[in-house]
Amino acid sequence: MPRKKTVRREASQDSILKSRIAVAWKNFLIFLGLAVISFIMYTVSSGLFSNLFKILAIIFSFLTIALLIVLAVFLILRLMR
Repeated sequence: MPRKKTVRREASQDSILKSRIAVAWKNFLIFLGLAVISFIMYTVSSGLFSNLFKILAIIFSFLTIALLIVLAVFLILRLMR
């Protein structure tokens, strides 16, 4: 008995790029919010928690900048298509 032919659907590069841009945008906004909250908590708190929130603010800010660069690269790739 012959096998049925299956039709392969390959996702287009444009739709993959759009989904990656959406994920990068969501992650950027999440880490931006966390960086702002950590910075506010750093300025309000004192003692040991102040040091903790300072470190968290630095880490989240670094990740926010990295995601901004990734988002810029994805947008440039989208414009070049």
